[in-house]
Amino acid sequence: MIRTYPFWENILSVKVAVIIIGLLTAVIASMIAKVQSSVKTQIAYSSVTQMGFIFIEVALGLHWLALLHFVGNAFLRTYQLLVSPSVLSYEIHDMVFNYKAPQQADHKSSLQKMKNALYLLSVKEWNMDRFQYRFLWNPFKIIGRNVTSFQRPVVLFLLGGIFLIGIYHINNPIGILSGYDGWLPFIYALVGMLFVLQSFAHRGSANTAWLFIVAGQCFITLAIVANGGLPVKELLFYFSGIVPGAITGLLCLNAVYKKDRDISLNIYHGYNYELPKTGFVFLLSCLCMLGFPITATFLGIDLLFTHIHADQPVLIIFITISFIFIEIALLRIYSRIFLGMHKKNYHPIAFRSS
Repeated sequence: MIRTYPFWENILSVKVAVIIIGLLTAVIASMIAKVQSSVKTQIAYSSVTQMGFIFIEVALGLHWLALLHFVGNAFLRTYQLLVSPSVLSYEIHDMVFNYKAPQQADHKSSLQKMKNALYLLSVKEWNMDRFQYRFLWNPFKIIGRNVTSFQRPVVLFLLGGIFLIGIYHINNPIGILSGYDGWLPFIYALVGMLFVLQSFAHRGSANTAWLFIVAGQCFITLAIVANGGLPVKELLFYFSGIVPGAITGLLCLNAVYKKDRDISLNIYHGYNYELPKTGFVFLLSCLCMLGFPITATFLGIDLLFTHIHADQPVLIIFITISFIFIEIALLRIYSRIFLGMHKKNYHPIAFRSS
């Protein structure tokens, strides 16, 4: 949030939205934390509560306070995790030897009814998972499932031709596309986003989903370049992690495929049981692809956004959605292939719920 602050510091509506989201996050997470029966989840939701306050601090421009708050919260939660066994032992002994029965409340009063309602909502975590799946993930999954034409060789060949024509047009602006320069970045960004959403919803081969992500990133880069140019140095920053990550990840998936000839994304395979080193290398490849700060891609993503103009909200939306779902799609591939219980007969069967 601090790194993107210069993009929205003068937009009042965005600042108000961030403050409201931070306030709601703090209030709801604090209520959920109070009803947790597990120490870990209680500490986790307490951290989420502080994140809500940090959002407010960032929106108000108090960046040094936000950073101090961030570090202080990290130290506090680490300390709480370390001492939690001792605290639990003390609380259990205290409950056994100093137990006091709770007073009976008047369940007919409006205040008590409100308390009961908030308690139930907090136990159900305010139905956030259901809300998130229904209104955030499900619509994008529907879009991804409906873009099945991207799997047809003819369509892929056509899109590959469009990509090559786009590269040629950037180097030779005078041509058949010269009258559509203003629309080309939006078209390329839309195609890139559809590739990413297709990977997010794909349940077939992991190789195909991986290549969809690579194709999506290529079209996103082409959209930025067509929008006004991208210096070679910044382009190298961006691809410094993506290219080696894409190649290494594909090699890892092929190595897993040779094991059992099955890397579908419809179940959890649990290959970390047999191929832990391959799983670790593949995880590093995913982190390189999504711009984790272990390569210069982390900086390259920021540099890409600096080439989007303030009067291009649609382009910002397309590329932002793409980057969000690139991260989710990559970690989804990793979790489906390497996590979960192993699918072999001498291990429990890896149902989706596992």
